[in-house]
Amino acid sequence: MAAFYEIEIDQGTDVTIPFELYDAEDKPLDLSGFTARMQIRHSATSPEFIDELSTKNGRLHIYGGTITAKWDNAKTASLKAGRYVYDIEIVSASGEVSRVLEGDFVLRREVTR
Repeated sequence: MAAFYEIEIDQGTDVTIPFELYDAEDKPLDLSGFTARMQIRHSATSPEFIDELSTKNGRLHIYGGTITAKWDNAKTASLKAGRYVYDIEIVSASGEVSRVLEGDFVLRREVTR
């Protein structure tokens, strides 16, 4: 079962968030050979995503047991402020998919532009 974590970021800012992943024995996961993907949507059933991050597009990075998500200020400025949902999946070298994190994604409106 995926862990729940609420992400809150500010519109128009550069954001880097590391997610440290642990196994049932509270040891860091070994994500060697894994890729990761993340989508943000209005709701879990929304047909379209508002943002997509992955190791393939360079916006998710894996090091050891940590997945780091990155948004630059141009990207956060282009997104509409509001409350969304997201999840992060990891994919092993053999193609096994696991959802490791999920939750609300809150983008707070920028005042200074």
